[in-house]
Amino acid sequence: MHDCGFLYRDLHPSHVMQNFEGNIVLLGLKRMRRFTDIKSRLIEVRANPEEESLHEFVSNARLRGIPEGRKDDLETIGYLALYMLEGKLPWKINQLAQGRSKVTLQQLYGKYGGLFEFMVTVYKMATDEQPNYDALHSMITL
Repeated sequence: MHDCGFLYRDLHPSHVMQNFEGNIVLLGLKRMRRFTDIKSRLIEVRANPEEESLHEFVSNARLRGIPEGRKDDLETIGYLALYMLEGKLPWKINQLAQGRSKVTLQQLYGKYGGLFEFMVTVYKMATDEQPNYDALHSMITL
């Protein structure tokens, strides 16, 4: 998706499924936005609070209404992984910013070595940075 110049922006459990071949399929493409033009120049992507609802898995940039990038899709993958491992997230939808500010990445992911390393790397990325997908994948692959 990123290779095609799009941000997904809406990753949560009900938008992820597995097909018969074992491939992951993403549903609900309504919030996708282009982040590059046809010449591969970056386009600013920002949430419109009047049009878009929030859920527990949104990135911090989207939550704060600042420009989003590929790192934001990766951040939501980390939240989805935590949800799958723990069965819940430690914040409520009506208190996302406050809930996230009360926990550290170490508290959230410390017992999941590679996933912790993945999230630290993602958090340190710049919004316009091209992720090293191979390195990130190797952090979360068994």
